[in-house]
Amino acid sequence: MMGQSEIMKTTFQHLVLVSTIAMTELAVLGGVKANPCSHSSACDAAVTFRPGESEVVIEAKASPVVAFAAEEATNFLSRVLGAPVPIMHEPTPGKASLILGVNRWSKAAGLDPEKHPRDTFLIRAVDGKVFIADEDGKANPRRAGVLSYPRGTMFGVYAFLEDYAGCRFYFPGELGEVAPRRAAVTVPATDRAVTPNCLIRKYYNGDGEWFEPERGKGAGKR
Repeated sequence: MMGQSEIMKTTFQHLVLVSTIAMTELAVLGGVKANPCSHSSACDAAVTFRPGESEVVIEAKASPVVAFAAEEATNFLSRVLGAPVPIMHEPTPGKASLILGVNRWSKAAGLDPEKHPRDTFLIRAVDGKVFIADEDGKANPRRAGVLSYPRGTMFGVYAFLEDYAGCRFYFPGELGEVAPRRAAVTVPATDRAVTPNCLIRKYYNGDGEWFEPERGKGAGKR
């Protein structure tokens, strides 16, 4: 049994996490530009993901960021639909495909990540497929301490899960995850480019020096 002080401490930690996530969400997703019909092909029809008729597609040699994004996508989409959503290396005819990363399929669909600021992500729904892509670094998101690297596709996947599948991520662990069961997940015909309002979204608390020389004399670094 936890004492009252431990319960209060745990509750406070959860509140801090929720507040941090909320502020990060505002910073990351603040610059939204959505134009459902800027491309004629994007106006054909919505894309609907149903149990047994859906898949996540990445290249066989996808970067660690894209591979991790695919694992997150299939994990939560499977929970929402109540059926496994496999990761494939080629789109399957007749299935709704969530295609992740910069690859030959996204390029054919006209997604161009080279024109956008870091951590921008693109979401385009067209011809029974949803494309999510932009610049991704080569770092492995699973490595502890790896924080500063481009991960546009990963941000796009979390936005997809929140905006279209109804998922929520309040704090780490299953207790902080919400994946509501749905019969289908529908993405309307859309063409979105989302750019963070703040390109630097962390603080640095390492050693520094006084700007005023007289304050630094005899005091060393701060």
